[in-house]
This record gives sequence, C-alpha cells and structure tokens, in this order.
Amino acid sequence: MGVFILNDATGGESDLQASQIGDNQVTIAQDVDFYRTKFCNRRNGSVVVVSGLSSEINTLITHRPNDTIGELWALDAAGVWASFATDYARTVHTPSPAETFTEDIATGATLHGKLFLAARTVAPSGTSVNRLHVWDGTTLRRTGLIPPSGAPGVADTGSGSYSGRRYFRTRYIVNPSGTILRRSEPSDETTFVPAGTGSGAVITKQPASNPFEGETHWEVEESEDLELGDWYRIATVPVGTPTYTDSITLPQDVPITDGSVLSADIGDYNLQGSYRWVVADRDRLLGAGNFEDDDQDAAVEWTPVGDDVTGVGNDERRPIDTGNRLDLDGQVSGPITGMFSYDGRIIVFKLHRTYELTHTGIRSSAYLPRVLSNTYGALPFSGVEGVDAEGRPVLFFVDPNLGPMALTQSGFRVLAPHLQDKFRSEINFNAAHVVNATYHAQRSQVWWHFAGVRALGRGCCPPADDLPDWPSFRWVYDVKTGGTSFHSLPRLCHSSAFWPDKPVVTAEGGGIVRCDQDDAPDDYSFPFRAYIRTRALQLPYESGGILNRFAISSAVVEGRSVQTSPERRLSCATPSGVSLALTLIRDYGRERSTKTVAFEQEGREEYLIVPADNVHMAECSAVQVEIGDAAAVSQSPWVIYRVALRVKSNGSNAS
Repeated sequence: MGVFILNDATGGESDLQASQIGDNQVTIAQDVDFYRTKFCNRRNGSVVVVSGLSSEINTLITHRPNDTIGELWALDAAGVWASFATDYARTVHTPSPAETFTEDIATGATLHGKLFLAARTVAPSGTSVNRLHVWDGTTLRRTGLIPPSGAPGVADTGSGSYSGRRYFRTRYIVNPSGTILRRSEPSDETTFVPAGTGSGAVITKQPASNPFEGETHWEVEESEDLELGDWYRIATVPVGTPTYTDSITLPQDVPITDGSVLSADIGDYNLQGSYRWVVADRDRLLGAGNFEDDDQDAAVEWTPVGDDVTGVGNDERRPIDTGNRLDLDGQVSGPITGMFSYDGRIIVFKLHRTYELTHTGIRSSAYLPRVLSNTYGALPFSGVEGVDAEGRPVLFFVDPNLGPMALTQSGFRVLAPHLQDKFRSEINFNAAHVVNATYHAQRSQVWWHFAGVRALGRGCCPPADDLPDWPSFRWVYDVKTGGTSFHSLPRLCHSSAFWPDKPVVTAEGGGIVRCDQDDAPDDYSFPFRAYIRTRALQLPYESGGILNRFAISSAVVEGRSVQTSPERRLSCATPSGVSLALTLIRDYGRERSTKTVAFEQEGREEYLIVPADNVHMAECSAVQVEIGDAAAVSQSPWVIYRVALRVKSNGSNAS
C-alpha cells in the first residue's frame, strides 16, 4: 500500500494532540538534539570539573578582561567568591574591607579590565552594605571611596595674624603611584573663626581611624564664602599623617595660593548602590535595581564614560548633577528583573513590561527611555544574548505567561506557542531559583535550566510515561531549526555560563559541571534515556484517513553510532555499536510493540541501514514511533537520519 517515511523532527517537541502537530514535530524529544541532523541525535553527556566544595554554588559569571579567555567566577551559598582558571584551579577572593556576601544570586560585568559584581553584602557589624563591588585585578572591594564620616577638627596654632572666617572639609583619595584612581565625596564642613593671634590653623582629619577602602591620602579643602560656593583643594596629605597646618591669608589668597585647585562639586563622586543588575555599555557601567532599598528597585543608574575629564575613577562614581539616573515607573509595575546591553541599546525588563534605553549623545541625559511592551516581560535570570540563523543579534528571555521568547530587530516573537501546557505544568515557579540561561554558541542553541516539578508524568490518562524525578531540566531551543528538546539534569542547577568553549552549570551539592562533553556517555555517572516519540501517523485523506485501518509490516532505520574523542565527534561509525529500541504505539497507547535495532558495523560503512526484525502492528487507526534508548543507559552517542515503515491496508473503521 505504501510507506511512512520519518526524516524530519527539527520542529521539536509539541504538547498539542499527536495528530494535530506539524509534520516535523514530535510529541517527545527527550535528551536529544537536532545538531547537524534533521531527525535526532543522542546528546553528549557531562562531567564534573569542580567538586568537594563545602557549599553549593549559586552564581557563575565569566570575566574576560582584554578579550582573553579570562576566568570563571563563582559565588557559593556561604558567601565565598572564587575564580577558576581554564584548568579549574580555584582561587578564593576575600573582600577588603571584610564583609560577608549573602547567598542571593549575583550578576557581573567586565569593563576596563575590572569585574563589577552586583551582590548583597553584610558588614561584620551585621548591617547591610549598600554598595557595588569590584575585582580590580588585585583586590575584591567596594567601588568608589567612602567619605570621611566626621567634620575635621580645626584649632589655632603658633603666633601671628592669621584671621578671617573660613570653612574646611576633607576627602579621601587613592593615589598609589602619582595618579589618582579614586576620590570620595567631601566630609561635612567645619566653620572656623581664628583668634587672629596665631600663625595658622591645624586641621585634623576625623575620624582618626581610616575606613580601609584602599585610601592612600586625604585632601584638605577650604572656602572663604559658602554663599559663593567655591571650594579649593589646598593640600594632599598621606593618610598616615593625621594633621595639616593651613596658613593662607584671606580674603583673596585661597584661589591663587600655589597648589590650590578648584574642588569637585558635591555629588560628583556619589557612591554606586547595591545594584541587582550590572551591564557594560560601550565605555560606561550601568546598574539597576537595589538589594537594600525597595524604592530604588525600579531605577537605572550609570557612570560617566571612561575618558570623562571632569573626574577620576569614572567607572566607580555616579554624578548626580548630570542626570545619571532614570526611574522606570517606580514600583507601579514592579522591580526590574533583568538588564542587557543589546544591539546598541539597553533593554530593561520587569515581569510584565519591557523598556528600551537609547543613547542621546547628551552628557546631562545620556539615555532616553521608551516602553517597548506593557505586556511582555522576563523572569529574573532568564535572559541571554545570542544570534539568529543569519547571525543577527537576538535577546532571548522567558516571559512569565508565554514562556521562551525572543526580541529581534523586527520585534518580539513567542518561541514555543505549542508548548504552553508544558511551560505551565512542569516548572516549579515557587522555587528559590526558577530559571537561568546560557547561549551555546557552538551549536546555536539557547539553554534554559528550569526548576522542575518532582515526580513528573506525561499524559493525562493511563498509561502515562513516568519521567525521571527531575530537580531541574534543560529546555533547549535550536536557533537554526526553531525546534525544542528537553534534557534531564541529575542535580539542581542554580546558575550557568558559557566558558571557555562549552556550557558549564552548577550542580546541587557543591560542584561545577561541564556539559556537551564529547567523550562523556552519561551525566557524571548518571545514565539518561534519549528518545523521541513521533506525531500520530495516519492514512492520508485520499486513502480514507482514520476511516480505514492499516498495518505496519516492517521497519528500517538509517543512522549510525558515533565514535567520540575528547575534542569532537569523528565522522565514522564505531565497531562496538549501540543498541536502540524501536517501539510502535497503536492508537495512542492501546497496544505497544518494541523491537531492538543494533547499530553494528560489519565492514567499513559510514552509515548503517538496519532492519528492525519482526516488526508488526495490525488494526491501526494511528501509529506513533518511539525510537532511541530503551532505558536510561550510559553509551556512546548515536544519530538517526530516518525511519521507514511499510504500510498495508487492514480494514475499515466505518460501519
């Protein structure tokens, strides 16, 4: 009567009814992908590269200064930051001054060779620290420089005619080798009226102890008239020297005294807050949200550009007089849930709203905000940048209502309208860490790792096919084909990254796992079952469709088992072969018949065409094919290119 040919599953999994899905879609695509094939591959396994840690890792961040391979940074549940080299040698970084990072997931951004870290911290006193942090290549510390906490002490000294009301204040700076790297805001001022019988005034910095944020010097600033508002820097003193003596004659000599310089305005060195999100955009840093202040959780702030001549340490300060801040509708639409520098603009997400910040070219208001959508938003940590099939930039994210989406140059696109049931029923939205994302550049895939609902089952009626007890699972979107498959994960995954050339994920219990490992037959000794289940195959309408029954009398599978190497898959079959199971499912589960398909090389053939022995299924109104591993197993990858079924007429369903 004819044949059914199955040679295209690139549409991926769909949770719609099996006879209603597309010709290239399947009802289950489990632990497979569509990389360089139109039907399916068994995915590569994974290996543990970091283990034995006392606390599990919550955050992974890549740091690539100067476009190098760089380092992988990790924050664990005990609040310890560590970096890993390409051989995964671990270096622990202790913050200075001492403070404790909490287990909240952090974000990071590389700019000017430094790694900026947005994370919540608590000081030894137990109070929260509302500050951004940075690894400057030597020290893990707070950004910027805290000002002196007290107004300076001032007293007459010596004998003479030093007189005239004047005002003093101080600042800290970091100047280790003749170049000022950071400067603080000024202290409160002290008003001083000399007795007129001294030779000068002794200024004592307050407090006497230092904040230990890397300061090397303190600056003395003087003004003769607060109403005019001009302050002048009259001295720079080593931080170990607690006093400075001023002998400037008033009224005219403050601005013209040798060494005096007009001081920076109050607010030029405002500290960066405890942001939740940081991104680098061209030559400046942006921070969004705030761990410590709900009123700031919908705000975006930014630094001057790196070559701004109005100050020093430009990537560690936020001037307030040039409008370096935007409030995005306050708390009306909730806190910010993500921020990205994408395609020459800044994209900011809330749960149900998306904003675009574009460059204005104006120093006093560097970004112009615009609402892109009052409907679409993103779950926290669900966004990742990638490219489409033509190499154009795309921002992928997960909307809380519609699931995986993409923001392209032409607008928003829902990626999985055919997987809405799965999105709503198999994700644990009450988990502490619902989702994280990474882009697999080598395979053009987006990987979302979701917290799973335990004891999953597919199918609403018996016989449901029980799936493994997944603490997490991977939602894999193939950019080139548009298809989706799903990968099981043996342990809970809190964070992921692409570094240096493969995706890496955290594993519950204190480890880092390298994924898509060519020579790994399983997930670090945990076997998995890779298989697909096709759409419902029925007779064409011209042959009566479901009015007539048919029989399957034989089947042939074309594919190969794949020899692996530590670097890549070789394009040859392996002599040892693998064993697959081909199952025919009649009328959505009324009857099942399973046969073994052995990919065994007999000569030097590269591809194998293997008959499935004794395949037979009669009285079919619809049939589905399930092919792949018979059970969870550790074995080499395999590739299936197509399956052919011989079909015979077998009566009628019509009376």
